[in-house]
Amino acid sequence: MSTKNSKINKTNKYEKNVDKYVEIVNKSTPYPQRAFKFLYRATALVLLASIISGFVFMALGQYVLEHSRKGQEASIQEQNLLEQNNLQQKLLEIKQEHNLLNQNINCSPPNRQANASTANETPQFKTIVIDAGHGGRDAGVRGEITDVAESDLNLQVTFALRDELKQRGHTVVLTRQTKGHLSKTDRFVKREDMEARETTIQNNAHDFVISIHMNRFSDSKRRGAQVFYQKGSDNTLAKYMQNALNQNQEKKTQAIAGDFFILRASKKPSIIIECGFLSNPTDEKQLACPDHQKQLAKTIANGLEEFLKIST
Repeated sequence: MSTKNSKINKTNKYEKNVDKYVEIVNKSTPYPQRAFKFLYRATALVLLASIISGFVFMALGQYVLEHSRKGQEASIQEQNLLEQNNLQQKLLEIKQEHNLLNQNINCSPPNRQANASTANETPQFKTIVIDAGHGGRDAGVRGEITDVAESDLNLQVTFALRDELKQRGHTVVLTRQTKGHLSKTDRFVKREDMEARETTIQNNAHDFVISIHMNRFSDSKRRGAQVFYQKGSDNTLAKYMQNALNQNQEKKTQAIAGDFFILRASKKPSIIIECGFLSNPTDEKQLACPDHQKQLAKTIANGLEEFLKIST
């Protein structure tokens, strides 16, 4: 009996232990589930945060790109506007230069002495030798812009002055009438050229000698006509001529003395007129203009006749 009871007690004790184990297992089961749920939720939050941050970075990148694109467009528009303004300015400068080089009217300042002499003050007629400086291979100085030869301009102004003086009744003798030099052969020799001019001057009775030249200077701002006379000689004609030329130029200047072969060739009043500076763009354009050449010729003729009024 006691043995049987002992077995029953052992069985009950075993069952109680099993029940206790099952209860422990049942109580411990929720923890892995909770851990899984926690990990699931954490992973979901991480993914959501990643997605949100992705959208944020994408939006920020688009904003930066849009702002940069607008900045580039504004810069391009500003550059295009600047280039357009520069192009318009260049076109205006080209148009102004084209008009100045090609117009036959108003291509030089108005000549305020063009009609200085009146019928009641007509001076007696004189003989004037006009010397067109340089020629042929001796081109003289050249234009800064057009590379025009001084010798060609000298001849053009000489022809204009000849026509003006003849129209006023004076007699004119030219030392050079062609573009060539005055040497004895095709080979240019400066002394031969100058001696030929001297011979023309001395072989023709005359009252005055006017040698036509163009000037040049290192400073391109320098401009205007300049008169020279032989040092030691009377400078009255030179002063009258310079005063006449000063009427049509902003900077007033005085006649300058020097030693010149062409002026020593005659005992009569003789001058050199440097009609302007080919190193100055404005002078160069005007000196190449036929209208300006004619007005210059009138100014020179007026200066000569003003001198004749006080010398006769």
